[in-house]
Amino acid sequence: GGYACTLRAGGVESVHVFDAVAVCAGLHQTPRRPAIPGAFDGAVLHSAAYREPSIFAGKRVVVVGAGETAFDVAAAAATTGGARAVTMSTRRGFVSVPASFGDAAPPLDCVIMNRP
Repeated sequence: GGYACTLRAGGVESVHVFDAVAVCAGLHQTPRRPAIPGAFDGAVLHSAAYREPSIFAGKRVVVVGAGETAFDVAAAAATTGGARAVTMSTRRGFVSVPASFGDAAPPLDCVIMNRP
């Protein structure tokens, strides 16, 4: 059983079988920008407009939110984007589970989905 997916990259085609397929097209396609009181002269970017981490080079970055996209943007800014500092601002506490535990281990979602 499962789903056979044909992947094409660089002119090479390969077929992989998966137990489950998630289509993550984005629930919130229209950016929502809440009103924040006070003045701020820095750049404000919604994740819908985010394309590459180099825009964070040398900057102090605050990521508002604790969704998956917020974690993706924060991780990119901190690791490959060259940000001086990255802070996450959330409404309340949360539990963060890493997607992987290093290069030697499979991603956590694969471990969970492929249990015997």
